[in-house]
Amino acid sequence: MSADETRDETMAEARRLGLPTADVDAAQPVFLRVGGWNPADPRSRNYAVGDIEMGLSVYELDADGQPVTPPDGEWSEDDLRDRLRSDAPKFLVQGTVIAWGGEGEPLLEKARVVGGFAPRRSASPSP
Repeated sequence: MSADETRDETMAEARRLGLPTADVDAAQPVFLRVGGWNPADPRSRNYAVGDIEMGLSVYELDADGQPVTPPDGEWSEDDLRDRLRSDAPKFLVQGTVIAWGGEGEPLLEKARVVGGFAPRRSASPSP
C-alpha cells in the first residue's frame, strides 16, 4: 500500500471513530498514538498505577519517523514492538504537549490525526 493510500485509509478510520483530523502543521512535531481515544475526554489512563493522566499519551518519533520507547517507567522495547504488531489503529497525531506521563511519554491536548503510521520492517527477524 502506498503512503497516500495508508493516509487515506487512516483518515477514514479516524473520522469513523469520531476523532479530530487535520492536515500536518510543519511547525509542530508529529507523534504516534496507538489506539483510539474518546474525543470528549481525551486523556489516557496510566494502567500501572490506575490514574487518569492530564492528556493523551503518545510516542515521540525519532529522525527516521520511528517511535521511541519512553525513558521512564515499565515500558520496554518489547512492549513497543508488541503494540506496533497489535491490531490497534496507529495514528500519526499532532497536538500541544502539556505534560509528561508516568512512563516519561508526552501527553497532548487538542490531539488530531494527521496521518497513518506503518512501522518499518526490520532487516532481521524479531525474536
